[in-house]
Amino acid sequence: RTAIPAINRVKNLYRSCINETRIAERGLKPLENFLKELGGWPMLENTYDPTKFNMMDLLVKLRLYSNLVLISCSVTTDDKNSEKRIIAFDQPSLAMPGRDYYLKGRNDRMLKAYEQLAIDVAKFMGGDDAQVKQQVSDMIEFEIKLANITTPEEERRDSESMYNKM
Repeated sequence: RTAIPAINRVKNLYRSCINETRIAERGLKPLENFLKELGGWPMLENTYDPTKFNMMDLLVKLRLYSNLVLISCSVTTDDKNSEKRIIAFDQPSLAMPGRDYYLKGRNDRMLKAYEQLAIDVAKFMGGDDAQVKQQVSDMIEFEIKLANITTPEEERRDSESMYNKM
């Protein structure tokens, strides 16, 4: 053990990742608990009630764990005044690395592989076959629409044109 808490946390995380016995004992329970904390996953719930869905609540909870949300938000240094901090809003990161994967069409092999992975995971977690396929298809369509309204990386390199302070 070391006196540096961050190093101890990294060591504990590493040990937890290689403890295959404990991982097998816990099974899907940690993931199920996490999904329940977020409000559930409709692909797994036959009793999902969309009228009880609260988008703002979900976005706040997701932001604690990831930047994969509909609007990226962070506190950063002002590009034109390094003595000031600003709140920066930006387009979301997409689940697949790069918007081009989404723009090649539904028959692109990478997009199809991503879609199949999502189906396999949801079915492994207990989702109904027909329901899962339709919902994953809807999810992919939504992500394609998001990709189509995001700015390509090559157009984001000019910091002057990206600076839109309000």
